[in-house]
Amino acid sequence: MKAAPEWALKVGSVGLTMVTAVVAAVFVGGHVKNSSAPLQPKVVAVANGEIQPSPTPADGVHLTPSVRQGGAYQPVTSTYAS
Repeated sequence: MKAAPEWALKVGSVGLTMVTAVVAAVFVGGHVKNSSAPLQPKVVAVANGEIQPSPTPADGVHLTPSVRQGGAYQPVTSTYAS
């Protein structure tokens, strides 16, 4: 099997890049931003089986710790990479 000439590989790579750019531009052009869409969707909280509305910005932000210590696992003291 004969190898492709160098110029053919260069032309092919440039052509593939151009086709990809055109396809991406068409895709982005077809998915323009909807200015009436909300920036953040409404979130509802479920407490005691009852749905409650999400807090408004006036209520402030309430943070709770989300990382908990595990109990049954040995700590990782070293790693091995091949």
